[in-house]
Amino acid sequence: IGTLHNIIHSLWESELVVHKANISTSPDNTGLDVFYVSDKLDRLPRQARVSQIEENIANKIKDCSSLRVNCLAYPSSRLSSGNSSRLLTGTRDCKDSRSSLPLMKTLSNRERGGSRRSSNASQDLEMLPRFSISEILESLKVHADNLVSSTQTVFHIECPDRKGLMYDLFRITKDIGLQISYCKVTLDMNVCKADLFVHEEERQQKLTDEMIEFFCAEIKNAITSSILLKVENRHDAGGSQAVLLTEVVAVAPVDSGFRGRPRVLYDLTATFNQLGLSIFHAEMYTVEIS
Repeated sequence: IGTLHNIIHSLWESELVVHKANISTSPDNTGLDVFYVSDKLDRLPRQARVSQIEENIANKIKDCSSLRVNCLAYPSSRLSSGNSSRLLTGTRDCKDSRSSLPLMKTLSNRERGGSRRSSNASQDLEMLPRFSISEILESLKVHADNLVSSTQTVFHIECPDRKGLMYDLFRITKDIGLQISYCKVTLDMNVCKADLFVHEEERQQKLTDEMIEFFCAEIKNAITSSILLKVENRHDAGGSQAVLLTEVVAVAPVDSGFRGRPRVLYDLTATFNQLGLSIFHAEMYTVEIS
């Protein structure tokens, strides 16, 4: 128990970004963990960097005498081959990437009956926040003001503070094609208050009433549904006797620059480690949801 978390911790300390992972355990209690990573320091696949990563992982798992670590160069283009044709690969700076879903296009799709998010897609999913959903909804306040500036729309947001809150606000703002010119954030007794001065990125003007209504709904959804979690018990009858297994599915959004919420994989394995739960199989991947 805790081996996977120690490996994830060492990858994080080595400043590696995990794009895809496949973790499996064989019947003889040996594990094969495959991680597809990119290097924040841009030093891979140099041998010195490979040796450093191998040493970091080995130091985290000192009690495992049979540990073997191999680092191989892998073309990023091959990550989207085969059955994973919808896998997104690569990263780029968010400031250099344009919105994949401009606000006017989103509103137009909604008028035709389309939507980029199914309202029924998360019926059976629950968020894993520090506060309950009911507590967040009870104290969540989102207001817009179009009178403060002739070119900016001001959004006043108030909600319980939690990890990743600002990431969610900035992600949804960029992904629907809005630009933030000024932001003020204050914390008061675990309550986060944010003032966002935004305008439409393409037209360089403040938002219409329809845009405001849509953006407010998107903000509320991002705050209350940051990480979706599904827990389901399954019976595995593949062996000599049926075994009850628990499957945990965590869904976290990525932004238009293909960057996901920081340390999701790390936090998940840390939670399982604290609960004393053993992970015998896991997969991590990124898909594009149309």
